[in-house]
Amino acid sequence: MDEKNILQIIQEAFNSLLRSGMIPKQIIAIPETIVLGKDSEMDSISLITFFSELEDRFSLASGKEIFLMLNEIHEFNIEKSYLTVSVLVKYIEHFLNKQ
Repeated sequence: MDEKNILQIIQEAFNSLLRSGMIPKQIIAIPETIVLGKDSEMDSISLITFFSELEDRFSLASGKEIFLMLNEIHEFNIEKSYLTVSVLVKYIEHFLNKQ
């Protein structure tokens, strides 16, 4: 799966949160969008729902059971106090390619 497809699935997960009312406004999946950290648009409940949504969508797309681990994602984001879409894409690409 390439970066474009991963970004599309991330955007679909953001859109799902908006439709369900878990986030107050649309979040656009661009590299600098902050997913976790001070300037994130998501609270803790919507963040957990977002990751669960991603796991479901990537499992469906890949035909494999996918579990995203925040502690593993941190390895792609050392010395940062926030998580961006760009880092999330890198992690997911790496994760899917090692499967």
